[in-house]
Amino acid sequence: MSIKKTNCTACTNGPCLIKQHFSGKHFWQKKVTEIFVKRNKDIIHAGTVSDRNIYFIKSGAFKIYTSVGKKEKTMILRFAKAGDILGDIFSLDEILPIGTQSIEDSVVCTIENKFVNDLLKINPEFTMALIRYYTREMQKVDKRLIIDRQKHTTIKLAKALLLMLESFGVNKRGVLNITLSRKDIAALTGTSYEEVSRKLSTFEKQGLIGKVDKKIALLNIDELNKISNNHADNKKK
Repeated sequence: MSIKKTNCTACTNGPCLIKQHFSGKHFWQKKVTEIFVKRNKDIIHAGTVSDRNIYFIKSGAFKIYTSVGKKEKTMILRFAKAGDILGDIFSLDEILPIGTQSIEDSVVCTIENKFVNDLLKINPEFTMALIRYYTREMQKVDKRLIIDRQKHTTIKLAKALLLMLESFGVNKRGVLNITLSRKDIAALTGTSYEEVSRKLSTFEKQGLIGKVDKKIALLNIDELNKISNNHADNKKK
């Protein structure tokens, strides 16, 4: 990871909540540290105490994960992209149950959470925006946990693909704007690498998805929604 001091004056990260609600303010210009994070690197480590920093994602993408079971199997809880936030707003000095790892080369801007707490006190709009943000993120976690309650891998995978669609979107060709390994998709669906590989091949044969380089194209979102809602033909399960 490479680190440099910066400020928000020339930043073009439009989705950033700091940028949206404090643009032009001078009192936070010297508070930002910009970090370049290579692919597959953790910036928040599960099982450690908070470093008392908040990370605003400037570019790239991360997975937020935890470990479950005796074998500490990885479970992806949600994703984060440019404009999203990583870390605890309040330092509780407790062991963190989750970690965050970059899915691709990324850049984050880090600010001490004490300073963010000070911003919350002086800008009610920023406070409300942050509440709305975390409410949406918790809804994503709820959707992820619903995947675990499904019995059929077909339904699990359909829900996972739709969650990836919600998190990252697609381009004009229907290709997801993220490259996830099958291992990551397995961690998202709560199934094995082998099960994910077999079911992705089945979806491809059925014309539900396609492959463009290493990315997945969603070719029939309506049908994926039907499968997700358990309205698919039982033969597909």
